[in-house]
This record gives sequence, C-alpha cells and structure tokens, in this order.
Amino acid sequence: MPASKTRGALVDDFLIRLATREDIDDVISLMRACFGEREFLHRKWYEWFNFGCPAGFNRNYVAVDKATGRMAGGYGLLPVKIKINGQILDGSLCTNVMTHPDYQGKGLFTQMGRFCLATEEAYQSRISLGVPNENAYRGHMKLGWKVLSDLVFIAKFSLRNKPHRSRGVPAFDRRVGKLLAQHAQKANLAVAKDYQFLNWRYPKRPDKKYRLFVFEDGGSVEGYVALKYFDDNGYKKMHIVDIVASSEAAFDDLLLAAESCASSCDEINCWQVSHSICEKLFAHNGFVATARKDILIMHTNFGENMVPEPLNWWFALGDNDVY
Repeated sequence: MPASKTRGALVDDFLIRLATREDIDDVISLMRACFGEREFLHRKWYEWFNFGCPAGFNRNYVAVDKATGRMAGGYGLLPVKIKINGQILDGSLCTNVMTHPDYQGKGLFTQMGRFCLATEEAYQSRISLGVPNENAYRGHMKLGWKVLSDLVFIAKFSLRNKPHRSRGVPAFDRRVGKLLAQHAQKANLAVAKDYQFLNWRYPKRPDKKYRLFVFEDGGSVEGYVALKYFDDNGYKKMHIVDIVASSEAAFDDLLLAAESCASSCDEINCWQVSHSICEKLFAHNGFVATARKDILIMHTNFGENMVPEPLNWWFALGDNDVY
C-alpha cells in the first residue's frame, strides 16, 4: 500500500491525510462551520456515506493545521465506476470540498485538491467527476478540471394522475442488475451502478426518503425510477433523482408513475446533461428546460487526457451526494 494512502503529506503549514472514524465529530463540526447547520450532518449520515458505499470507502481527506491541531479543510473522493468511451473505469465523485472560514484565502483549497487528485493514481482512479458550487468552481478550474456540460433542470408543471403499470418497491432486487448492465452498454458517459449501489444510495440513506418504482414485464425489470420530494418554502417539487428504462414504453410508464406520485406538487423536475440518452423521451412527455442549472466537471487523474464522445450521456441527480 502506498505511503500516501496511510500517512498523508505535509503541505506548507498543514498535514493532509485521510480522516478516520475517530475524526467523525471533528469533521462534522468542520462541515457545519463551512456549510451551516444541515439536517444530514450527523453520525448516521457520515457513516453511511463514508463507510457504506459498495464501490469502496469514501476517500475523505482532511487538512490539519500543524501548529494548532485544528481541522482546516476537507476534500472527498467517493469511489465509483464510470463508463466512458466504451470502457468502464475506476473513478471517483468529488464531494464535500470545504475550507474553514478562518483559513480561506490562504490557498488551502488548491493545495488539498492538488494532493488528493495526485493520490488517485494509487487507487487506479482514472477520472473524477464533480458538481461544484459557485464558491468551488474557480478553485477546481485551477487544478485542471474541465467543464463537461451544463446540468439543466428540465421540468413539467401540468402533472398527470392516471393509472400506470409501474409499482412501488422498498428496495431493488437482483433483476435490476441486468437492466443496469444493458444501460451501461448503451451509455457513453455514465456512472456505472449495480443494484447493491442503488440500494445503498436510496433506501439505505438515513437522512432522506425516496420513492422507488419498477416497471416489470414477464418477470424481468425493464425500468426503475427514484423520486425525492422537496418543499421549497411552500413551492412543492418532486425530483426525479434517477431513471433507467430498456424501452420507450417502460420509460413513459415510469414517468406516469412519477407524475401520479407528484400530483399534488407544483412541478416535477430532473437534471438533463448534454447529449442525454433520455432527452427525446423527456421531451415527448412534456418536460421543458428551465433557467436553473448546475455544472458537471471532469478531471483526468493520470494518463492521457480523456474526452467523452458526445453521444448517449447520462448523469442523474442521484449521482451527486447532495440530492
């Protein structure tokens, strides 16, 4: 095991190392100082996210002030499989990047990012994906991240409440694995998942509740959708955080189930990445682009710079830890 995986590194006035279970309370305190009070900032969420992922433990780095012992920053890289240009590669999702307010403006963000991304080669993590907020965007660009796409929120405001074939389930079973394998073959850029990953991400998450539906045909699962309700100061939204289907009929029925579930909401929405594999299917069902958007970025951690071919991309709200 490379030394950088265990001992960390001294960078200027800071020790950058992987957080341990003994650091949980301190990391949560750091997150509260950086992000404010949030309902998910508790030990159950931390242990679920950092130690429960079937693809591997989160590489949750912290920067410790050598002089005071205070935690000054954090940088997370969650292991995921990424399908790109015909290959499924080991990669990571960049999460929970933060600098304590007392240490901002000192270049710590850049120092942490440079060290953590360089260490990804030791894990054979070829590429990393991220969805930065406005505060983090410039720092990522200094480190060689590239903008892949806008993530436009598409939405529908007149919702149907009609019978559908899709049924609600508490979790996903092995049959979803075949569907996901088929989806990975078609997609040219996507987070490659299996049913265990879906169950970790949705029903096992301790701080949020999701509604899950599957579309079945002849005993096989031909599609699934994951939904999350959100009340935005009285404006009610239903997020489609993930949807995969093997046919247009399955996709349409899952959207009908989603709209029925959201029938009392003001809108139902979803991210749409460039070159989306689902763009025509959403348009056919009446979804339109809104002014709201985020940005998807990518970093090649080692080797030749990778650029995904502009065809059949898919990146879901549920592929980002915030939603």
